[in-house]
Amino acid sequence: MFVNILRHYYDSAFFILLWYDKGELKVKIEGIKLEKIVYKGLENEYGIIAKDINLIRDMIGTVYLVRTKEDKFVLKLYRETHDVDIETISNIMGYLAEQNCPVPKLIKTKTGHSISNIHNRKGMLMTYITGDKCDPNRDHQKIIATYNIIQQTVKTYHQTIPIHNERFYLDRFLNILKQSNYHHKKIDILRKIGYHLFNSLSVLPKGFTQGDYHSGNMIISNEKLYIVDFDACGQVYQLLDLSVAFEQTNFNVFKEEDMIASLTILRDIDFIKDDYLQPLLAFSAIRHYEIIATILETKGYDQSDHAFFDEQYEWIKHYYLAWCKMFDEESILS
Repeated sequence: MFVNILRHYYDSAFFILLWYDKGELKVKIEGIKLEKIVYKGLENEYGIIAKDINLIRDMIGTVYLVRTKEDKFVLKLYRETHDVDIETISNIMGYLAEQNCPVPKLIKTKTGHSISNIHNRKGMLMTYITGDKCDPNRDHQKIIATYNIIQQTVKTYHQTIPIHNERFYLDRFLNILKQSNYHHKKIDILRKIGYHLFNSLSVLPKGFTQGDYHSGNMIISNEKLYIVDFDACGQVYQLLDLSVAFEQTNFNVFKEEDMIASLTILRDIDFIKDDYLQPLLAFSAIRHYEIIATILETKGYDQSDHAFFDEQYEWIKHYYLAWCKMFDEESILS
C-alpha cells in the first residue's frame, strides 16, 4: 500500500500517523467492514451479544470498545501479517491476572480458550478498566509500585518469554532502511550508533519487561494503576520499563534539556544505581529504532520517502552525541 507519511507524532502515549492519499481511505473502509463482522464473531466465539462496538485505535492490533446491556469489554484483533506471539501475551496476562496483579482479566471463549479467531484474525477479549488517564508526574509512585509488583510476580512465571535482543530493537529498522535504498553511509552510522548504545545496556540486570510501559498503557482506577497492553513484553533488561515510563524527550524534536529532565527523574528513584543511568538514557534512542520499525511494519511505508528517514537519522545522531557528552563516552562518530 502506497503511503505518503506527512507527519509523525509521539506524545508518550501514542504514535499517530496521518496519510495524504487513498491509503487512508482504504484503511477506514476496511475498518467499517470489519466492525460488522466483529458483532457476529463475538457471538460465535464468546456468546456475547454486543449492543455497540467503537473503534479505539488501530495499530499493531485493531482495538474495540464493546458494550453489552450489562458490561463493557475491550476486544483486540491482531493483524494476520504482524509477527506477534499472541499465545505468550495471553499466557502472561492470564498469569498476572490470576496472581491479582493490576491487569485486565481475559475472557474465555465458549470453548475455554483465551485466544479467539474472528474473520481469520486472532484476538483477545478482556475486561474494560474504568478509570482515568495516568499522569506520570502525579502518579510517579504508582508507576514505580506497579512496576515492582509485576517484576515480583513474574519471578514465579515459568513459561517461555520471548528474548528481545539487537535483532528486535535495532535490525528491523536498519533492514527497512536497506529495503528503501536509503543512504548506505547513514545506515552504517545508524548501525554503529545503535550497537554502541545497545552494548551499554549490558550492565543492567536482566529480566522481564512489559515493553511499552508508558502512560498511554496505564489507567488509574480506584487508586490502583492498571497496565493494559503486553504486546511488546519480553526478556531483556527489566529496568528499561522505567526508562520508558519517565522519558521526557519529544519523538521528533530533540532538546538536550529534555534528556537532562529524564536523567533527573531516574536519578531520584532509590533502587536505580548511578551505574545504571547511562544505559537507561541510551535506551531512549534505541527505542526510537524499535518504535519506527513496529509502526512501519504494521502500517506500511513509502520506500521513496527518505525525508522522514532523514528526520529520524538527525534525531538519533543528535541524541547520541549528547549522550556521549553527558557521560564522557567516546563517540564512534569522532
